Amino acid sequence: MTNFVKGVLVEYGTDLIGPLKNIVIFQFNPEEISRSINIPIPSTTPEGASAKETVKQTGTRPRDSFTLTVKFNAADKLNNNDIIARVFGIGPELAALEQMVFPLDSIGDLAGAFVDSIGDILGKSDKDTKKPIPRLPTPKILFIWGPSRILPVKIESMSITEQKFDFILNPIQATVELKLGILNIEEIQDEPAAKAAQQWTSLIKKTQAIANLKNTADAIVDVVLF
Repeated sequence: MTNFVKGVLVEYGTDLIGPLKNIVIFQFNPEEISRSINIPIPSTTPEGASAKETVKQTGTRPRDSFTLTVKFNAADKLNNNDIIARVFGIGPELAALEQMVFPLDSIGDLAGAFVDSIGDILGKSDKDTKKPIPRLPTPKILFIWGPSRILPVKIESMSITEQKFDFILNPIQATVELKLGILNIEEIQDEPAAKAAQQWTSLIKKTQAIANLKNTADAIVDVVLF
């Protein structure tokens, strides 16, 4: 029996050294993945613009995205008396996915914001010296679809349809529609793991393009000879 490689979403820190923050392995691989490449239309270059400015206007990178549907079902685990499935159904898998789209909250930052707001109410906050509340970082995600596609992504949309429930209303079957936007190199400059993953996938694509060129050359030779 063939063991198929399964798709994975991995949440990581600044690199892949150390424990992973979150991981979701697809229980069933999607039957299809829709890819969309958004090719930006260069804006009109102002008259008299320098050559450098012209290149900047026309050199915007296309943005690639994936749309896929992932299914979860607790039937096998329930049949095997899995304790987690009996208590929560497929709740843990759905919760792990949801955590990948919410900003990473920091207890310290939230506590500081709470103290500042109380100070405002009491009129004891110095607005000239008050520190702004920092924006919370979003999770860093790798989409792993086999050894040739490992990509840093941002989950742009997620739609969860819970379809069946157990006797205490835990979901035991669900379908999740995901749209994954692939991050460009400019967005991951400070993330070694994401850059390495993207460079690896880019290398694989270039190798495949060269292989196609060889196949094309062989086909041309066959046409000429015969």
